[in-house]
Amino acid sequence: MMPGALAHDWRALNNLIDHYGQRQPIPCRDGYIEPSRTWTSEKSAERDAAAEACGDCPALTQCRDYGITHPEESGVYGGLTDIQRRNPSHNRVKEGQ
Repeated sequence: MMPGALAHDWRALNNLIDHYGQRQPIPCRDGYIEPSRTWTSEKSAERDAAAEACGDCPALTQCRDYGITHPEESGVYGGLTDIQRRNPSHNRVKEGQ
């Protein structure tokens, strides 16, 4: 079971992605990259490809914020891998994009 804050943030992010997904494709959900598990792959090349695909996502900023707020989550969030999200200096550079 997810802790309360994580569950709340996860639901909010998913609701936002569902909302945006009604208007335009969402890379992690609409098959931009197959297989969809690439966002949580153990292979760095696959995670990097997933992170790059996030660039066109309308929920990029909110997803990145979620990933930075919850660094214990594995996988790609908002164009950042879990390793990148744990590096504060990298987060500041990426946030300016």
